[in-house]
Order: sequence, then structure tokens, then C-alpha cells
Amino acid sequence: MHTSLEDIPALIVRSGKAVLELIPSQGAAVNRLTLALEDGKSFSIVEGATDFAEFQEKSLYRGVHLMPFANRVKDGKYTFCGKEYQLPINEKDKNNALHGFIWDRPMDTRQQATDDSESTIVLTYQYLGDSQGYPFRFEFQVSYVLRENSLTGIYKVTNIGEEAMPFSLGWHPYFQFEGEDVDELHLQMPRVNDLPLDNQMIPTGASQPYDTFSILSPLGKQHLDNCYKIMTTGDATTILASKSKKAAIKLTHNSDDGILPYVQIYTPPHRKSIAIEPMSSCVDALNNQKGLLVLEPSTSYTSDFNVSLEPWTT
Repeated sequence: MHTSLEDIPALIVRSGKAVLELIPSQGAAVNRLTLALEDGKSFSIVEGATDFAEFQEKSLYRGVHLMPFANRVKDGKYTFCGKEYQLPINEKDKNNALHGFIWDRPMDTRQQATDDSESTIVLTYQYLGDSQGYPFRFEFQVSYVLRENSLTGIYKVTNIGEEAMPFSLGWHPYFQFEGEDVDELHLQMPRVNDLPLDNQMIPTGASQPYDTFSILSPLGKQHLDNCYKIMTTGDATTILASKSKKAAIKLTHNSDDGILPYVQIYTPPHRKSIAIEPMSSCVDALNNQKGLLVLEPSTSYTSDFNVSLEPWTT
């Protein structure tokens, strides 16, 4: 353990010029990520918290993993196998349960290794059914593989209980090119449908093609807080590019149904970064069933995402 923040232990992983900063006590959140281009230039591409108070505040949920539900559950209520459940309401202004609950659970390091080309670390958390409204026991594992120009995250969720468990999951990173507002950056999305949200930020049930960023286009003053269904199969890539840095961040994940076929994109008010969140399921999946995953006892789910830094020239 190394203390890189003012008041919270951080775990630092290195591979060449690449640096990954994890916060094990906060669900192994990715708090910082620096990657390098082939020419040796390196960039800090994930905006993290600077102290423990920012993690406690949870206004942005920086870099956390969203489990056992990604995004919102309307009024914190859902029904599974004929039984009703009530989750704690942690988005008070909209009366929703938000982003699961492992974001402040401590995770244990199970394995760590480094060689000339990459560094790997595996962290786990075992949930025993002790949180209100979610009695389903599971083990959550996230593995990180860091290379000089990329980070791969690998999820594994195992049902360790005696009954089927409903869930969804995702990741909530804020990507940046340090020193630039997102207004100056370019965005490209895979082929997607926009899933309009109501005033409670819950899907209305509508779905419509969205092509504003079908090619690499300036973000400008565009405000985004939208959920999208990726309409392609196999690997899907979202790109965030900086003209001044001549570099592009690429987030790639398998968009097949049952893997990570959704993405939420959010521009926070400070506009220093942009959240691009790969998710297994739609917002409020515990109710609308869109992308909802169900694991039988003693079975596992796996998925992965990859973040890479590549040169970009216009």
C-alpha cells in the first residue's frame, strides 16, 4: 500500500510509463490512470478524487464499479420471483437507489504479478446478503491488466448463494485530457439508440436512433446524461480525442446481449472530464428487465473492457 492521496490508502500499479491508482477500500475504484503513446508522451486520462471527502460525498462516483445494479432503480423498489424488495434511497432528490453498493466496500488483493510487458492485479469482495433490499449472496472479482498504452478490466461475478440472483453491473470512469475542458474535445460513439429518460432519470420505454456522434465530432457545449443501447454486436468502441494533445482515448467492450451492450455518457457541471460508463443493462433494469442478468447458484458471469491511448491526427 502507498498513500498517494491526502487521507486514504491507494494501491499503485505500474507498467513502464503507465500508472494505475486503485482505492481498495472504495470497491477497488480506479482513481487515476496514466497511459503512454509509442513516442513516449504520457497523459493522465482518468479524473479521480483528491481526498476521502470526495469519495464520501459520492456526488460523482468517480471510477467506481456499479454492482449489483448499474445506474438507477426507480424508487429503490423491484420485484424478483414474486417477492418485492426495497433498496436504500441514496439519490434523495429523485427518490432512487443509485449505482449499487460495493463502491464503499473494502476489497482484498488476491493476486499481483509484473513482467516486462504488463502488470496484473486481482481484487475480490464477498457479499453475504447483509444490505437492505438485496439478500442475494455473491463474490465480485475485478482483475486489471496494465500495459504501457492500455488497461484491461475483467469482471467475474459468482453466485455463492442458494437461489437465483438478479443483477447488472458497470464501471463509472471520468475520462479527461488534463488541462482541457471537454468542450475542446471530440467524441465518437458506436451505432446506438438513445433511451430517453424522464424527470426521475428513468427510461420512458422509448428508443430512437442517435447519430450526433456517429463520427468524431466536437463536444462543444453539449450536455449529456443519457443511456444508450449499442446496436452492433462484438466489440464496440467509444472515442474521446484531443486535437491539441494529438491523442485519443478508446474505450472498447463487447456489446453482445448478456455482456456489456449499454453505455451511459455524462458531462458533469465542471466539464473537466466526461463519464463514459459501459454497462451490462439498461437504467432501472431490475424493473424493466432490459439487459437484466440472472445467475443461478454456483454459476459465474464474466465480461471485460479495455481502455487504450492512441495517436490521433486530423
